[in-house]
Amino acid sequence: MRLARVLVAGIIVQPLVFGCFYELPRTEGLGDGEVRGRAVHTDGTPIASARVVVQGTLRAAEADADGRFAVRGLAAGPVVLLVTADDDGDGTPDAAARVTAVLVNAAIPKNATDGCAGTPPVVPTSVLLGDVVLAPTRSLDGTVRLDDGGGPRLLTGSERALVVRTSGAAFSESDDEGALQGPVEAAAGVAADGTFALAGLRDDDDGVDLTVLVFDAATGPYVPTFFGTKAAAAADDDVALIADQAVPAQTGVQLALTGAFTDVEVGTVSFELPGGGDVAAPDGTLQRAENSGFAGYLVVDAPVGLYDVGVFPSPDSTDVTEGYLRGALVLPLAAWGAIAGPIELAADDPCLDADGARDCDHDGRATLRSPDDPVALADWTACAAACADTFGPDGDGATCEVGGTAIDCDDDGDGQPDVTEPAHCLGPGRGTDLDGDGRCEPREDPFPSCASDDPAVCPAPFSPPPPRY
Repeated sequence: MRLARVLVAGIIVQPLVFGCFYELPRTEGLGDGEVRGRAVHTDGTPIASARVVVQGTLRAAEADADGRFAVRGLAAGPVVLLVTADDDGDGTPDAAARVTAVLVNAAIPKNATDGCAGTPPVVPTSVLLGDVVLAPTRSLDGTVRLDDGGGPRLLTGSERALVVRTSGAAFSESDDEGALQGPVEAAAGVAADGTFALAGLRDDDDGVDLTVLVFDAATGPYVPTFFGTKAAAAADDDVALIADQAVPAQTGVQLALTGAFTDVEVGTVSFELPGGGDVAAPDGTLQRAENSGFAGYLVVDAPVGLYDVGVFPSPDSTDVTEGYLRGALVLPLAAWGAIAGPIELAADDPCLDADGARDCDHDGRATLRSPDDPVALADWTACAAACADTFGPDGDGATCEVGGTAIDCDDDGDGQPDVTEPAHCLGPGRGTDLDGDGRCEPREDPFPSCASDDPAVCPAPFSPPPPRY
């Protein structure tokens, strides 16, 4: 973030007359709460197919032909962007980067009298990232063993295991601030012989953080019995994971909140099974969360496992709505010290544009009402044929026509046409369903490229799912 002077003549002259010229804490040419960048390959060439998701929010963006992207309407606090490119449209990123920025609330003059005869409004600052380099992703193979006290062994009977890749990103120069732990980025089921294969991993210089969850086939990874963690070195291509830590009933979890609020009372935190179902209610006392231009925090006791974390303000907090972190891994703090989030508590629906129309990726193209709305089903059927094959880069700018209006084929910006996804996978950050089994990847589906979930035949070659309408 850099300081910039006011450049419009009508604004700069008046402050000089009254002796109150000042520098502004914002980046020149950007709007309030805007993060802008340009996605490029390691050789500097732009990536037109890059997709941007703001983790912990319902905000997404698509890069233009020059690789440029902008995410607007952000509140003060830490912002974590996952930028990916899927050149062949198979749902596995071919290049990726994770970028962190911090926006703060600041008094920013909007006219000649603000700060002289008036009071500058306090609004979120903006960040110009410049070139964001997406490095080619990598694949990682390995083996899993369970040690429940008698030494490492293969899984038996109804035992199953899931390997997930997580990553923390520092959001402050101070070591005391810790790191933000985002959603699970990749997941893979473990075959009967203990092997697994993770694809599309960001190739960080400091390696890859892996976690294995062991669970019963009837309960899934949301109720694990044992777990293990390991930081795989960047040069590793064959990793041995041992699940040798018994899962406690609950553990303390720290969550980072961001949003357009100055004081909010949190009423409920839920740990929901991905895709719906039972809710695991936390047993603990929530702290009061306050935002002084950075973020609020709260600590709660939570079950260990893989969940969608929901934060709900108390009924008298009318200025913000609930927020979610989809596919969050909950582990004991001793095993994982990062702070989960950020989770955005928004003042309104971030998928709405300035005119109140729904446009989740903010590309200026209209979208359809939810397919859960019976009146909208005919429109989804009308779009099915036109959008069915627009996977990956083929979906950039792809539209169908309903009533003379051009409709965005991929409004949630995940590289999969919306007509091929189940309703609960629609929306930025909710995942895809590229194997057509009705479960969002990667947080719900341990075999994201194989609908049968049979370790003997997974992974299978990518076969795009047909439209659902």
